[in-house]
Amino acid sequence: LTLYQNLKVFNFADTGYVGKKFRGIYAYGEQAYLAYRNNWLWARFGRDFLQIGPGKSGQLLISDNSRPFDMYYIRLGTSNIYFSFWGFLLNKRTNKQSGSNASFPYANRFLNGHRLSLHWKQFYIGISEVILYGGPRAQWDLSYMNPFLPYYGHLVNGPGTSGNVFLNLDWSWNVHPNWRIYGEFLVDDFQVDRKEPADLEPNELGFLAGAQFARPFFHRPVLLNLEYVQVRNRTYNAPENDWEKYLHRNRVIGYYLGNNLEHYFFRATLWPARHWQAQVRLSLIRQGEGSVQGEFNKDYLNYTVEQGYHEPFPFGIVQKHLLVEWQLRYYLRTLLWVSLTFRTNSFRNYQHISGQSYRNNEIWFSLWLSWNHVFRSWRWE
Repeated sequence: LTLYQNLKVFNFADTGYVGKKFRGIYAYGEQAYLAYRNNWLWARFGRDFLQIGPGKSGQLLISDNSRPFDMYYIRLGTSNIYFSFWGFLLNKRTNKQSGSNASFPYANRFLNGHRLSLHWKQFYIGISEVILYGGPRAQWDLSYMNPFLPYYGHLVNGPGTSGNVFLNLDWSWNVHPNWRIYGEFLVDDFQVDRKEPADLEPNELGFLAGAQFARPFFHRPVLLNLEYVQVRNRTYNAPENDWEKYLHRNRVIGYYLGNNLEHYFFRATLWPARHWQAQVRLSLIRQGEGSVQGEFNKDYLNYTVEQGYHEPFPFGIVQKHLLVEWQLRYYLRTLLWVSLTFRTNSFRNYQHISGQSYRNNEIWFSLWLSWNHVFRSWRWE
């Protein structure tokens, strides 16, 4: 049984931050929850993070990019097979509708999800479905709180139902004791019919594939990670209702870079001597125009079914961002270290302006002091 409270205080916030600033300081309750766990049940109620997916640069369905959620979370099963379901209360968004709903300045927003996960000794696979819904007068929908009801089937059978449904498959396989491969596949919207211009909307998908290698060269203490991510245009966005955008407090709930991009990621970590750690990180991001926060592009409506519609990927003027980072860290104690980081960022078509280049070099020096004490011998039943 756990009762946990965590308050975050900081003096710098990103441009999309939603919250109050007082004399140059920001603060909010980051985690506050009550949790219970035994051999077959996990239950959590309150504010906390949830992350789904094996990715190292990020995750497609529910990522470490999002702010924490006010939630209920239940997991039933064992370490080999379990079923989980949850509900999030997301932040309200400004109501942009006219008519009878215009008198409500904000739209309520909710996210429900369920997941089945199967684990073997060296392999696991998980299947998840989530739905984001809401509106100016909306409340929790008991149909989506039902963990055993397929959300998509209920949504299309309506009438009067609306929501943004995501299906996700993630997996990981330890092919060898020293290396593993993993991946994730996300479906936001997939077109089957070709009867009207609306059916020409390109499929909204996400794909992640990665591999990790430990001691790949002559048993030296080295860890390598390679990863490729692709998120198609319009993924996480919503064509009609602003409150169905896959956002929580202006941050994307899914992959941290949003949509309309591909990301090549490489990281090597090595331990050349006792107390020393070195790391190299390379990242190439090709990102098109638009964002989850922006308008939903509907160019495909200007074409007939006979003409068809095709668009390049990434769509629009593509900004190319190359990041190279070197870090050297020395451990004074187990939890006390000094690190020196050099980072260079190079951009082409910077801010999606054709031909515009930008380069930035940074040197970071940090001294971390942390303390941790774990009661290893104390146990109560």
